[in-house]
Amino acid sequence: MEKPEKKKFMNVARPGSLQLTAEDVRTATKEEKEQLFIMRETLTYWKDAYRRFLKNKIAVAALITIVLVALFAFVGPMLSPYTYDQQIRENRYSPPSWEHPFGTDVHGRDMLVRCMVGAQISLSIGVCCAVLVVVIGVIYGAISGYCGGKVDYVMMRYLEVLYTIPDVLVIILLQISLKEPLGKIFAGTLGSSMISIFVAFALLYWVNMARMVRGQVLLVKEMEYVSAARAMGAKGSRIIFRHLIPNSIGVILVTAMFQIPMAIFIEAFLSYIGLGVSAPLASLGSLSSGAIGSFRSYPHLLLFPAMLISLIILAFNLLGDGLRDALDPRLRSE
Repeated sequence: MEKPEKKKFMNVARPGSLQLTAEDVRTATKEEKEQLFIMRETLTYWKDAYRRFLKNKIAVAALITIVLVALFAFVGPMLSPYTYDQQIRENRYSPPSWEHPFGTDVHGRDMLVRCMVGAQISLSIGVCCAVLVVVIGVIYGAISGYCGGKVDYVMMRYLEVLYTIPDVLVIILLQISLKEPLGKIFAGTLGSSMISIFVAFALLYWVNMARMVRGQVLLVKEMEYVSAARAMGAKGSRIIFRHLIPNSIGVILVTAMFQIPMAIFIEAFLSYIGLGVSAPLASLGSLSSGAIGSFRSYPHLLLFPAMLISLIILAFNLLGDGLRDALDPRLRSE
């Protein structure tokens, strides 16, 4: 039988000697250099999320779109030569032109500035409702997840009851009950309809946020640093606000980002059926509703508000998807 070839090993230090000589060291071959694994630069969680977000071109484009729409809504009315309620009778139903890029409505009001104000109202309602959802849902879900046991059971059963309540019906009932007392206070501004939307979001729409935060808190509270804080005598409120909620911020941001288009859509729907802002203010939904009767003759009155609604909702949904992919390490593809 042929004897197996002996493997060639690199020279090592002589037994009993801790010093290396020139014979003990050799230059690595090209193959050995190619097998060397070079680790990438160490990044923090937020730096890595930022880098991953920038690689998502669709999400970046959605963010740029939202910024441009916000500038259009909040800065545009300051630069416009017209106001949203200024009527020019001789310009009724004017088609799009250099003077009126979006045309004019039945009262001769400039549609461009009215779309700006409508987008401003829609964005404001979306952000305000998202803030309400975050504040209520995060606190409720964090307490439920941290306490656990019977407290968690009772709080979750209450959420299941809220799931069965029809939200649109609640908004309509709130509007009817709040119309008279709030109509005098908020006359000429958002009106009782928008206040009823805020109240409905504060009562119902934080449920999904609470469930998401609760699930994240159930995972985070088993971490070593939470156990260490508890062993050092930290109070439950300190653990919740200093450890659990900050380490659940990724879930909170993504869920809140999806709440904004939901609020905008609900406001547009209510304004479309006549339960939106009070005249002469106009939201994108009320502008679309007012243009239905003259759509065949003057399609531009419906086209521009509808395109703005679609653009805003699509941009926020795409941004939410991008944030979810960037903030969730489990979706890492590299």
